[in-house]
Amino acid sequence: MAQTYVKALYDFHTSETQEIPLLTGDVVRVLRKVDDNWLKGSLHGKIGNFPANFVQTVQLPAISTGQKIFAATRSFPAEVAGDLGFQKGIPLST
Repeated sequence: MAQTYVKALYDFHTSETQEIPLLTGDVVRVLRKVDDNWLKGSLHGKIGNFPANFVQTVQLPAISTGQKIFAATRSFPAEVAGDLGFQKGIPLST
């Protein structure tokens, strides 16, 4: 079964223990749909609910056995020849 990942479009601040806060660009693994307005997911080792309208589905590239996908937690501009620049939340495969 394919896993679904979403990327936060907006910050979501919460003090509720059953919810997870989001920062713009965070990539969250979706565990299930709670209802039309909320999803349950996993982020940074925490599991909780977050608003469905704050995120968009991430289309991950097809990978082969043994390959890994990484998503940047911060943006990094390439400033030196040979550096790989990337944006927060954009998946990369190896």
